[in-house]
Amino acid sequence: MHEASIRTLSLGEAVVTIFNIGDIYLPLVDHMKLPPGVPAREEDLAEFSNQATLPIHSIHIRLPTTSVMVDAGAYDVGADSEYEIEGYQPPPCLLKQMAAVAIEPKEVDHVVITHRHWDHFNGTTQEVDGENQPCFPNARHYISRVDWQDISELLEDSDSIESRTLGLLHGKGLLDLVDGNRELVEGLNILAAPGETAGHQIVRAHSGGEMLYCLGDLYHHPLEFEREDWMVSWADREKTMRSRAALTSSAIQERATLVSTHIRSAGTLTQTPRGARWEAVAARAKGPSS
Repeated sequence: MHEASIRTLSLGEAVVTIFNIGDIYLPLVDHMKLPPGVPAREEDLAEFSNQATLPIHSIHIRLPTTSVMVDAGAYDVGADSEYEIEGYQPPPCLLKQMAAVAIEPKEVDHVVITHRHWDHFNGTTQEVDGENQPCFPNARHYISRVDWQDISELLEDSDSIESRTLGLLHGKGLLDLVDGNRELVEGLNILAAPGETAGHQIVRAHSGGEMLYCLGDLYHHPLEFEREDWMVSWADREKTMRSRAALTSSAIQERATLVSTHIRSAGTLTQTPRGARWEAVAARAKGPSS
């Protein structure tokens, strides 16, 4: 059994739907890079030790004027994968979950890919009658130019995930390369937030005076908001800390709601003497579940 894989939030006149396409095994305590010379509190390390599995979220935002996906993943975790959870049965695929809440892929106008890691874009295409086709055929897709350049060799391999998805979208004229910040429509912006990758980007949406940030992999655990110098080992420390500082300053001031790819709950931030503190926000759970 797993919990309902779909949750919704209201954002002014907008509706935010969070899809969990499946959990992966990723014990954060084995992957955190702590700053040298700074002792870690035992209770903080215990929080990471207790976090062995992470969700993979894809997020839909229905604004009054547009329909947007932030990342589109597929549960591509085989029996020989380091991310496999023994005995785990993933939820239905992203498209089936969308159908369950009456979100039509053909009505999606924009798909923002936060960065070049596989779980954020491998659900942008699907195989139909032996050929790969876009899942969101009428949408513009967006990835940073830097991340696109960083996967150039992978794109040359026709069997790679990158070639079958991002390469296909580019060949069909559906992929835009983003330099820095970019406004898509009123109320929806892509913001550069490098660190997880050189071209990592996040999304800011606002409606009716309420703010939402879709954070991609800027954070993997709520404790990282309070300890901004703690991060996964593959992240660029200086870039990540600058991106986080910019985000937390804005999010606290705006009382924004935050959704992260790998943090199970949505949340808001409050300022404390130690730093920003994550406060979970209740979302309305919906099916399907099993």
